[in-house]
Amino acid sequence: MMRFRNLAILIFICTLGIIFSGLFWLLNTNNGARWALAQVPHLSAKKISGTLMDGLKISELNWSSRSSRFTAQNLQWVLHPSHLLWGELDVVDLKIINGQLYLPKSSSKTK
Repeated sequence: MMRFRNLAILIFICTLGIIFSGLFWLLNTNNGARWALAQVPHLSAKKISGTLMDGLKISELNWSSRSSRFTAQNLQWVLHPSHLLWGELDVVDLKIINGQLYLPKSSSKTK
């Protein structure tokens, strides 16, 4: 019984270590930021520098959906990544250089 409890504690500690290591990699490395941005459908960028924790600079950003499109020569932002845990995107600083947003025309008719 004692062995099982010790094994369960060891597995729990190892699992926590893996989770914290993954979060550290995601938030504090450029490769983590690249991976996170690669998860966004229809997003492409020529160059990504920085980290999610310290801020990102993205060159030649392109995103499109069926009817909308956004492009920017450069986009920089700094955010509070800890707020993502609560489902909030808290952007401290945002800079868009030569950005263009294309939206579909409204289909509603006004009288």
